[in-house]
Amino acid sequence: MDTILQALLYGTAPFYTYPFKPVINQIIGSGYPSAYSNFRRDHSKTSNIVAHCACFVGQLVGNFSLLKLISEAVPYCSLLPEVSAALWAASLFVAHGCPPDVKIAALGSVAAGYRWGHSAIPHWQDLAFAQSFFEAIAIANLIGEKRGGGLALVPGAAFLAGRLALHSVVFGSRLGSLATPTMIAGAYGFSFLYLTFTAIKENPVPLPGKKDFPPIYCFTFALFGWAIAGLTNQSTLFFLGMGFMANVMQGASHDITGQSATLANLQASEKGENKFAHEWAHTTYFPCLLFHSIRQSLLG
Repeated sequence: MDTILQALLYGTAPFYTYPFKPVINQIIGSGYPSAYSNFRRDHSKTSNIVAHCACFVGQLVGNFSLLKLISEAVPYCSLLPEVSAALWAASLFVAHGCPPDVKIAALGSVAAGYRWGHSAIPHWQDLAFAQSFFEAIAIANLIGEKRGGGLALVPGAAFLAGRLALHSVVFGSRLGSLATPTMIAGAYGFSFLYLTFTAIKENPVPLPGKKDFPPIYCFTFALFGWAIAGLTNQSTLFFLGMGFMANVMQGASHDITGQSATLANLQASEKGENKFAHEWAHTTYFPCLLFHSIRQSLLG
């Protein structure tokens, strides 16, 4: 059961929501007070909070675009966005210990994501281009951390040049060049296997202060998922990867601001049922946690 829970959480983009996520959190989650205690410890600096707000917008857009695409492609899933949003909102509404004004802000963000998030679908190729710059920041941060801290600007710039060149090919002459039924099935199959096996690693998140290179984690899907999506012309795969890209940028924000990431801290400090309880609460209550931290920073 532990393996299944870990695969469901990490293999589907940890901060995305699906109908099963709020339900599982209600059953095994640690509760809102402990989730906020963990969150505030690691998200008290203004710069870190602002960066997480930007990541949250990306997560909402990617999440509801993905849900919309699945609802249109998979039989009997036509209400997937509605059910996911309703269950998520209900979970946030009953979060015991969360201030009412924070709940209102969190529920409003979910409603906005449901209403307008999927409008990004026709622009997915433009988003894939824009993602190049965020990937370059992530690479510069990763190499910089390996060197002792700070952004490695030259390697980051070199990566960006290569990434933009590759993007021009994938979304130019090679767009949809592998869009055959067999290759599309293979793309989804490979993505599923990669995300599943990296999600069930002993430590699916790098431990605090540990930067593997190359980083073989589910989050790394963000760095190549866009290319698979372009070659097979499958926007669904891009929006799945977009969720992991937001996670990567959250990690970079933690490194740059000097505040360690909550999921990484939980990997290091908790085991078994306690770890899963805190992980599911952290990722499910995230809208409330973020707005609650903003509130505390503003009002004390």
